[in-house]
Amino acid sequence: GIGKAPRQGAVLLVGDVMRDIAVATAAEIKEPSEFLTKLGLEPGRYLYATVHRSENTDDPTRLEGIFSALSELAGSLMPIVLPLHPRTRKMLKTYFHSVPRVENLHLVDPVSYRQSIELAKYSAAVMTDSGGLQKEAYYLRKYCVTLRDETEWVQLVNAGLNRLSGVSKESIIRNVREAVATAWPRHVPQLYGGNVVAPFVVEGILNELDRIYGVKVKNYYRSE
Repeated sequence: GIGKAPRQGAVLLVGDVMRDIAVATAAEIKEPSEFLTKLGLEPGRYLYATVHRSENTDDPTRLEGIFSALSELAGSLMPIVLPLHPRTRKMLKTYFHSVPRVENLHLVDPVSYRQSIELAKYSAAVMTDSGGLQKEAYYLRKYCVTLRDETEWVQLVNAGLNRLSGVSKESIIRNVREAVATAWPRHVPQLYGGNVVAPFVVEGILNELDRIYGVKVKNYYRSE
């Protein structure tokens, strides 16, 4: 968006800026907040779930499979906390006339990014149809069960860190139980880079601005 086509070789592979913010935010969270304690959640003794994709929420069969699994897991394995997306709440009421009321299935209001990171950090495992949360779970060293038939992050699946369960009740329950029972590997590949990425992004942008416009902006920003 700066008016000139990029030169050949100007695309820089720097890593994933999502890792920067997820890891930094998790590091700032030193202990469970009042948000978790009010729900009676103990670190490592609950599941963190999210459901919001239209492919799941707008299909009553898929939605029923997911919530049937959630209800059974909450009753037989451990508590589940699920911040309920407005679309998910709406479609539950549309198809089933109400939201489920199941013991140990905590359907809470939508949460902030920091609260989401906290929920993932202290969970036993993550269940989600969110693309972003799949990667955040990996950065926080949590197994993820993806409530979809496919995922953008095939590297995580191939590494055994993300399990594609689809939306059948039996498959979700089986994959979650396996994830909770499996210790996180001692050696995990750095699939999306292992360094702080943001400085490399800034450096690349400033270098390209210098090259295109001949303006030495890099030294100015470094001095700031």
